Amino acid sequence: MSGIALDKSGLLAIFIESVLWGLFLASYMITLYLLFQKKHSHSKHALYAAFVSLLFVLGTMHVAVSFARLLRAFFPNLKPVEYLMDITNSLFRLKYGVLFLQIFLGDLLIISRCFLLWNKNYMVVIGPIVMATGTLVSAAGALNAMVVIARTDVAFDNPVQHWITASYTLALATKLVCFALVVFRVRQIHSLITTNVNRHVTVYTLMVVLVESGMCSLIVSLILLPSFVANSNAHYIICDALSPITGITVTAIIAGITINLSNPSPPQLPVTAARPAWNRYSIGRTPTSPRVPKSQWNESDDDIPPSPIVSDAAGMHHLNKSTGTLNMGIVI
Repeated sequence: MSGIALDKSGLLAIFIESVLWGLFLASYMITLYLLFQKKHSHSKHALYAAFVSLLFVLGTMHVAVSFARLLRAFFPNLKPVEYLMDITNSLFRLKYGVLFLQIFLGDLLIISRCFLLWNKNYMVVIGPIVMATGTLVSAAGALNAMVVIARTDVAFDNPVQHWITASYTLALATKLVCFALVVFRVRQIHSLITTNVNRHVTVYTLMVVLVESGMCSLIVSLILLPSFVANSNAHYIICDALSPITGITVTAIIAGITINLSNPSPPQLPVTAARPAWNRYSIGRTPTSPRVPKSQWNESDDDIPPSPIVSDAAGMHHLNKSTGTLNMGIVI
């Protein structure tokens, strides 16, 4: 192993995780407040509240187990390194089991957002679903190997190392694929916008990408895998930080969904081609200008096909043909 000592990395890891858990708690409370506002009620809010609450319970369990391990490592026998190196310990297995369950649930939410963003196209999300399931299976294999392996150098000996490497790799691959899908889809939408775009539009589009793709957890996963492969004890610091960051990512996505559901007027972006108010592709939103009968359209209007990115099922974006604007939002 290289880098920081194991006992010091454990202390630093619990400090960082505790700070991030505090941020997770704040974001969790804000999300619940948004979900349970009576004037902003929605049929799916209870489901979202249950999901984010499950993530919060798992995140709290993870930080509690981390505290328990450090207390047992430093106080009863005063041999922290020896205790922390023991992967046969039940608290060690519980901690990693909770973490990988959090990762799996967080990835499922991001995959579901990709699914809706791509107009409920199952072919798009088959790969991410398989990789997310593989992450959970690899984690289960690692936990099973920990049960039968003898006292050794933490997780950097076979076969545990192979299982954990596989789980980290699949988790990272899942996030990278989802990020690419979100970026490509938003870019596809953004291509309809004129080049004369104001700064507000650009920042809003960037926020959509950052939130919907789970950028924070992706960055942490990008750092986590190389640190583990390099046999660095810094891996434990990053690994413990990943638990609350996953929860913060989930609360950010759900809060974004809730805000957009509650806002009847999402930001509107100018597009190059404006056309009369033919509203059959909009999602329950009424154009600001009156409808124009099809008989009054110009001849060129019939040649303009409906926008390929519009989805009345997914409800992610739609073209307001009466005003020549494109609604972009983080919605159901």
